[in-house]
Amino acid sequence: MKPKLIFSPIAYIAALKHFERLVPYLKDKYDISFLFICANTVRGREAIEYCKKKNYEFYVINKGFTKDQRIRIPFVTPLWGRYIHSVACRDFLDSVKPVKIIAAKSTPMHDTILKEANRKGIETVALQWASPVIRFSSLTKSHERKHTWIRRIYLYLLKIFSSILDIFYKEPRFGLTSAMPKKVGVFDEDEKQNGMGKRYNPNIVHVVGSPDIQLVHELKQKIDSSLSLKKQLLDKYDLSENKLKIIVFLFRFYRVPDYKKDRSQRIMTIPEYIILHSKLFKAIRSVFSVEEADIILKMHPSESSEKEDMKSIYETYRDDFGVKIYGGSGEARTEELGSLSDLCISIPPTSANCVVLGTDIPAIFINLSELKAVNNVAPHFGIKHVVDNTDEFIDLLKQFKNGTLPKQYDNSNTNFKSIDSVVKLIG
Repeated sequence: MKPKLIFSPIAYIAALKHFERLVPYLKDKYDISFLFICANTVRGREAIEYCKKKNYEFYVINKGFTKDQRIRIPFVTPLWGRYIHSVACRDFLDSVKPVKIIAAKSTPMHDTILKEANRKGIETVALQWASPVIRFSSLTKSHERKHTWIRRIYLYLLKIFSSILDIFYKEPRFGLTSAMPKKVGVFDEDEKQNGMGKRYNPNIVHVVGSPDIQLVHELKQKIDSSLSLKKQLLDKYDLSENKLKIIVFLFRFYRVPDYKKDRSQRIMTIPEYIILHSKLFKAIRSVFSVEEADIILKMHPSESSEKEDMKSIYETYRDDFGVKIYGGSGEARTEELGSLSDLCISIPPTSANCVVLGTDIPAIFINLSELKAVNNVAPHFGIKHVVDNTDEFIDLLKQFKNGTLPKQYDNSNTNFKSIDSVVKLIG
């Protein structure tokens, strides 16, 4: 009987799919399951349904979340919630008996399961799963909530009470502090020094790279060396072998809060977002006709759980510009579509830029929005230049068409053995 390994991603389809990529490399050694620590949310339900569809074994711990309680008693409610949640985590560990827990983060809501696992001698690992968009774009500078003085006093007293209750524990059981996993894996040295790795002892933080890069790099090599595999995938996505394939990755600006004016509002509405990127698709079609190129729009995994039907909304691009729309949480795989493509058009902050680094295909990076702060993430992906107007964009498209487009990014130092590094770290 193989030892049990638990992946505990954020209850979110994109994080789940990131961890799923590691399963084929570990399944011969471990019996693998997923653990979701979450309240009853749309994103959580979507992740659970995905596991059911894939026949993955999974568990859910949802006890102890104060938002599920109808009556809130100051101090008692949050401390009691943390207590019953820690009991639920201990019961899970005693029942399932995993030898390793691999989590996406060591802060709430995953701090408790890691702390309880540490107490039981279970090996714990925290792995970075997404690019550091928020940190690089400086969005967090105005992200902190401003509490009233009464609220500040309450939180201060709650922290004191938590500290008293935690006096006998090596790692706080009641205090909201990060757990200390045995190992931490991050994408690069900057993330180790200034991002996720900053809160830990540097001796336990290891630079392993992004698993997406090795995955797509190896897939691209397979497709390029196998005509049958390439034809199979072209048929799967109804793409023409005789046309150029231009893949587009957008960034969900309609999800970004307007921190400068009103954080409860977004910097743009969905209609504004659609109009903004209509300019992008119109520019592509001004250079490449429908007969010359297939334009591929790969939706973000979470867009299938938005309140609005984003796929239907995106279909305006299909009607106006002949764009092929592929859903985010279904069978369409970003790495497959990227590996089939001849050119990528991408917004700097999307994690899908790992596909560009792994495939080494030509790319143009563009941001037509007013939110230029997200361009700060460009160095993380080796991006050299970000276009901010359609005239320059069209010029670069023409350069690509003529075979004279300079490489817009540097992947010379990219780790193409990132999955191997992660698997070695897990052990």
